[in-house]
Amino acid sequence: MRLKEVVSAEELLGLWKLISDNVWTAINTQSQASAPQAETRRTAAAGKPKRTKPKAKPIKIPRPVPPPKQRTPPVPVIAKPQQQKPLTAQQVWNKRNQQALQRQPITAFGPTK
Repeated sequence: MRLKEVVSAEELLGLWKLISDNVWTAINTQSQASAPQAETRRTAAAGKPKRTKPKAKPIKIPRPVPPPKQRTPPVPVIAKPQQQKPLTAQQVWNKRNQQALQRQPITAFGPTK
């Protein structure tokens, strides 16, 4: 039956109610029929105790003791030369000024005494 054949909204709702009622009655009859089978399955499974195999304990084997290690004499540590930090611009400027102050002025006639 097509839904387009129903003309009024009341007839459409009546059809919907009829279909949903039939679906729910079918679901109820199936659940009632399968309920005794489910109970027999549960009781059969619950009646039989499950057997479990005992777990085997691992055998502990003692480890052999390693032979003592021969000690080597300590190697003397040689001091590494320390690297100088790079100079900042201010330090370079100061160093050049100090060197310039320590030099004697050069004149056209030679150094002054």
